[in-house]
Amino acid sequence: MSVDATIAVAKLRELAARDNDAGAPAAAGEFGDDRLALIFTCCHPVLPFEARVALTLRTLTGLTTAEIARAFLVSEDTMSKRLTRAKSRIRKTGVPFRVPAADERPDRLNSVLGVLYLLFNEGYAAIVRLNRAVAVGMLDPARGLALLDALSPDRGSHHLLPAARADLLRRQGRAAEAATAYREALALAPSGPERRHLARRLAEISP
Repeated sequence: MSVDATIAVAKLRELAARDNDAGAPAAAGEFGDDRLALIFTCCHPVLPFEARVALTLRTLTGLTTAEIARAFLVSEDTMSKRLTRAKSRIRKTGVPFRVPAADERPDRLNSVLGVLYLLFNEGYAAIVRLNRAVAVGMLDPARGLALLDALSPDRGSHHLLPAARADLLRRQGRAAEAATAYREALALAPSGPERRHLARRLAEISP
């Protein structure tokens, strides 16, 4: 077993333990990211922690069953059976496929972080670090902003970072700083739909 694999499994076990803890704080705000909303949607607590992480990775991220099995240190056959059981349980319980309400999100946060952690280990570092900061920022905007600021060397290369900063600044009531970040994101956004979305957000906080 490699050192990286050992660390990954230990991290997942730590997140699973946290997932069973009571007293999670209330979630706040909107997602602001469709992909993150889908991950929260798929991480349904009707499944055990590892099953929901694995099923979400298989459904949304493009990872193969073999890649997910490697991340969990099990055989491909074992992981295939786990995924089949998870899908069967989803069907039998009739779980609705909908974005969780704010008060449902704390129960899913550690599963979401588990998904992002394994994606990180598969090499999608920059976008995963950003999505992790946004996920944390849903519960604690100040902490999420601190995580985003730690990515500052990459600023200017992608519009998603200033857009995420703008959203967390807006949630903290820092409208002027949020407006500056939205303008930065607008200048970097590559497509019309994204620019229109950012322009609407900017208009919402502009006097």
